[in-house]
Amino acid sequence: MKHFITYFSIVLLAILMVIVIRNNEPKISPKMITVSKYYSYLYHSDQKIVIPIYLNVNNHPLSDESSYQFVYISNEDETKKLELDFYDVEKMGMETYLNEQYQIYHLIFSMPYLATDYSIEDCYLSLTLANEQVVKVYIGKMSLLYLDGDTNLLDWTSLSGIKKENSFLSRLTEIHINYTSLLADIEKVEIGVNLDVSFKIENDLLVILIPEESYLLDNVPIIITFSNTEKQGILNFRYIVDYHILKESGPLIHTYAID
Repeated sequence: MKHFITYFSIVLLAILMVIVIRNNEPKISPKMITVSKYYSYLYHSDQKIVIPIYLNVNNHPLSDESSYQFVYISNEDETKKLELDFYDVEKMGMETYLNEQYQIYHLIFSMPYLATDYSIEDCYLSLTLANEQVVKVYIGKMSLLYLDGDTNLLDWTSLSGIKKENSFLSRLTEIHINYTSLLADIEKVEIGVNLDVSFKIENDLLVILIPEESYLLDNVPIIITFSNTEKQGILNFRYIVDYHILKESGPLIHTYAID
């Protein structure tokens, strides 16, 4: 009997210690993070718009594809607004930020068909969920390009991208296009609406020079305008794959409390 009481006391003490420890654990406040990015896409029937979000809690409606009811992008006062067709949520890796673990999710949308270029300078993503919760977050800039007709005056063979030397920020500073033939002079190169880039040609290599700006930039299309006014498009290509976006993006990070 004495052994039983001792054993029972030890078990009870262990249970009480677990309860005390759990009650004293810091409560996690559900949060969502976005990072300012320049999103640029060239219309194609299979093209998808991918917007990453970061969640520090599991099983939130934002991680469930069946939760999404209505989605649109807009400027802050919503005088410019475009609805997006939700396609899927893709669960990616994990990142640590301010001693908290964040699960990365890619929100995937079908690119809307547009007969002209469309852009939003300061772009917000608004998400209406099945539980009637509305989440509105800043994502950066959005550029949707439309190409009417396409030529093949540049016979290119490979694409590659370069970040600024000694910079951790996930932003392109140069795009290199190797080619075998160029049948007309290049007049202009575009990678987004109202995003000025310059270029130079060196030994069958087209180098696109991208100015510095406080936005991530890793995935863009290219539109080349030739001296005869014809245009050639190169669809979106992801030039940079970084695995520590939160660690390296500093002031580009936007944190939101979510229910």
